Amino acid sequence: VLEENKDLFLENQLLPVMKRFEIGDYKHLIRLLKEGKKHDILDSVAECFAIHESSFFRDKKPFEAIKEHLIPSYKHSEPEDNTFRIWCAGCSSGQEPYSLAFMLEELGLQKAGLEYKILATDFSKAILKKAQEGLYTQFEVQRGLPIKYLATNFIKQGTYWAIKDSFRDHIDFHPFNLIESIPYENKFQIIMCRNVLIYFDLEQKQRVLDQLSKALAPEGYLFLGSSETFVGLKTTLKFCPKVGAYKK
Repeated sequence: VLEENKDLFLENQLLPVMKRFEIGDYKHLIRLLKEGKKHDILDSVAECFAIHESSFFRDKKPFEAIKEHLIPSYKHSEPEDNTFRIWCAGCSSGQEPYSLAFMLEELGLQKAGLEYKILATDFSKAILKKAQEGLYTQFEVQRGLPIKYLATNFIKQGTYWAIKDSFRDHIDFHPFNLIESIPYENKFQIIMCRNVLIYFDLEQKQRVLDQLSKALAPEGYLFLGSSETFVGLKTTLKFCPKVGAYKK
């Protein structure tokens, strides 16, 4: 949602795109966007408005709920499929899926005969590339990451810290725009879609919510951002205060 008071912000963000593609004025840019034929321009415009704020173990409560309630419950449920699936929708630069991988590894899912797979998606191919690389600055690893994980789960590479391959192997990164139809067949025990819906209008929120609901496993949970609610939306999902998430 781009409100009218964002005019100056829009102009500043669009200027580098116009310069890159040698577009003389905004009317020409708008015409190209409406035609929808120049996908590289469309992607660049969308990219320049993307918010990529992220950090390791951001907002600790969802991680605590998964650790204390959902994983123990899943271990004792004798699931038909021995793979615990999580979808990080809007994964940004990768801190969220890597945080989950660190935690699940520590909880010993594999020792209990269970596998885990994390699907991490974002519409931004540039930020997804950074997530796949798994390279973080000293500043980035200092934001929310317990020191024990830095010592055991990263390798120092020059001025960067690199995620060990053993964790990266559990995560599949894919470009995906949430306003499109979900192409994934598997159902997810957990969907993390945090601080994403706040950028959509009501109609798009409803569409995304409907699709996320369909992607949840029967006993799955949907985690939203701490400031996000379903106000004004129709859903059969029920809020579970104990977990701080929505379930079927």
